[in-house]
Amino acid sequence: MTEQPGSGHEPEHGRAEPGEILAPSPMLALIAFVVGIGLDRIAHIGTVIQPWNLPIGGLLVIVGVALFVGAILAMRRIETTPAHDDESPELLTEGVFRYSRNPIYLGQSLAYVGASLLFDTLWPLVTLVPLLWYLDRVIEREEAYLEATFGNEFHQYHDSVRRWL
Repeated sequence: MTEQPGSGHEPEHGRAEPGEILAPSPMLALIAFVVGIGLDRIAHIGTVIQPWNLPIGGLLVIVGVALFVGAILAMRRIETTPAHDDESPELLTEGVFRYSRNPIYLGQSLAYVGASLLFDTLWPLVTLVPLLWYLDRVIEREEAYLEATFGNEFHQYHDSVRRWL
C-alpha cells in the first residue's frame, strides 16, 4: 500500500500501515454472540447435537482459550500486543503461531462455537458467519502489512503455516 507524498498517511520507512479494526476482536465476537443469543430468545431455531454439546462445547472452549492465551503470551515475549496500532518488532512464528498465522482469531472462533454448543443454540453460529467474513478482510490487511514489513521472511512463513488451521 503506497500513499502519495504529502497525503498525510505515508507509512514510516516505506512500509504499509497496519490494518484497522472496528473494535478488539474479542469484543466483536462477544457482540455477535450476544446478538445470536438474543435472536434465539426471539425465535428459537433448534438445538445443536445433543447429548454431545457439553463435552464437545467444553473442549472447543478450552482449546480456543488455550490458543488465544498462547498467542498473547507469545506476543508478550517479543514485547508486542494484538493492538493494530502496535508495530511488532519481529515476525512472530513461535508457539501457537507455528500452527496458525491467526491463533487469536482461531482461538476466539473455536471458543465461540464451543459456547454456542454449551448454550445449545444455533443462532450464534449464524451471527458468527458475518464476523468471520469481516475478520478475514482484517487478516488480508494485516498480511499486506506483514508482507511489506517483513518481506521474504513473511512469504516463507505464509507458505508454511495456514491462515486458520
